[in-house]
Amino acid sequence: MAATTTTRRGEPEMPTRRAASPEAAAEAGSDMMQTMSRMIYSGSYAVAYGIVYATVFVIQLMPQDNPVMHGFHDGGKAAMDELSQS
Repeated sequence: MAATTTTRRGEPEMPTRRAASPEAAAEAGSDMMQTMSRMIYSGSYAVAYGIVYATVFVIQLMPQDNPVMHGFHDGGKAAMDELSQS
C-alpha cells in the first residue's frame, strides 16, 4: 500500500504525474506509428479489394461476345505472356 502525504490543511495530497522518460516517449511514438501503418494498410487493402471486386462483377455482367470483352481477354492474355517471358 502506498504511503500518502497530506497538505498543511490535512487534506490528502494528490500524486503528481512525473515526466515520461525518453524511452517511454519513443516507445509510445513507435506504437502510434505501428497503429497508423496498420490502419493505412487495412484501408488501402479494403479500397483496392472493393475496386477490383466491383470491376470483376461489372465485367461478369457484360455480354461475353462483344469487342470490349474480346479486348479484355486479349489484353489479359498479352499480359500473362509478357509476365511468363520475363
